[in-house]
Amino acid sequence: MGHALVGAVEDIQRAAGGLTDAQLWIQPGGAASVGFHLLHLSGSTDRLFTYARGAALSALQQSRLAFERSAPKPLPSAESLLAAWQDTVHQALDQLARTTDSMLGELRTVGRAQLPSTVRGLLFHAGEHAQRHTGQIITTAKIVRGLPTPGPVTQELLQGFLDAFNRHDLDAIMGYFADDCVLYTPRGAQPRGDRFAGKHEVRAALAKRFEGIPNVHYGEDRHWVCGECGISEWTLTGTSVSGQQLEVRGVDLLEFAQGKIIRKDSFWKILE
Repeated sequence: MGHALVGAVEDIQRAAGGLTDAQLWIQPGGAASVGFHLLHLSGSTDRLFTYARGAALSALQQSRLAFERSAPKPLPSAESLLAAWQDTVHQALDQLARTTDSMLGELRTVGRAQLPSTVRGLLFHAGEHAQRHTGQIITTAKIVRGLPTPGPVTQELLQGFLDAFNRHDLDAIMGYFADDCVLYTPRGAQPRGDRFAGKHEVRAALAKRFEGIPNVHYGEDRHWVCGECGISEWTLTGTSVSGQQLEVRGVDLLEFAQGKIIRKDSFWKILE
């Protein structure tokens, strides 16, 4: 058991050490990222050893579980995740050293459902679980190292994105978006406008925009970049299918991750 955890630390350090923070959170083909595996591995190992002690999860452990299940902001760095995993294993090895043979058959319960287990079962599962995620980390790290490194967010990137809109080229437009992108429209039933999540929904919403304003055009544009965020200012002109003439000033707030747009939030001036 202890050898499995020590081996997992060494194998993960070799596999994930040297990954950039951007590479850490890439989801190749929609698969889980190295960052997710590391975050989950530390948390799950800590929880299994807590159950093996016969203790309930603390409020901090419960909050960390919720953190694992969401998209954490800001994203933890590779250095911090590797350090957390090493610390988790160090504490686990200390607990193993204090676990006697006579304790292995003791009954334990897991989670709110109080699922039955034993000390032996929980410790064995922790080792097996660590090895499984270690294998996934090794494989995913090899894949992301072979991918092109995403370039920085630039004004030229924002200009190219707007140019694709002016060509009404949905394929090119969607090439700028991440798989887990979110679009907020200027209008809608909610204060932030209508929300569309994922490439399928976002593409359908943009297609509807082009259908509703067939000659829509974005001109008089300017662009600014700050780190992983971009702002594009433009004047939208066009004629709706109902014959309404449109000319309105607006902005796009764009948030990027690994060179792809993960959030596009659009605002228009209100005309009176």
